[in-house]
Amino acid sequence: MSKTFTKNIPVNEILHLGDRLEYKEGQVISITIAQNERLSITLFALPKGEEISTHVTVGDAIVQILDGEAHIVVGDVEHNVKAGETLIMPSEFPHSLDARENFKMLLTVVK
Repeated sequence: MSKTFTKNIPVNEILHLGDRLEYKEGQVISITIAQNERLSITLFALPKGEEISTHVTVGDAIVQILDGEAHIVVGDVEHNVKAGETLIMPSEFPHSLDARENFKMLLTVVK
């Protein structure tokens, strides 16, 4: 049997990633799929009214919206990113996300 480098998610199975977590009012929900010194992959569900406040990441942050729509501010540029769309935020650049409606995302940080 080969070694698996992911966690918290089935392997060798077709998945709808957005179905792997549910919205919970008042809570940001996350599931780590993979993490090491060069890469981090995490699923998030943010219900309407929740946010991830302004921060920076060491590494490029790739946000793929799986469900709903996210309001994302990178520097002083605002984006409304919808299901099926992707936004790349550069390393060490301030950004924030807020849920003006429910949204789920796959976040990949590459260092």
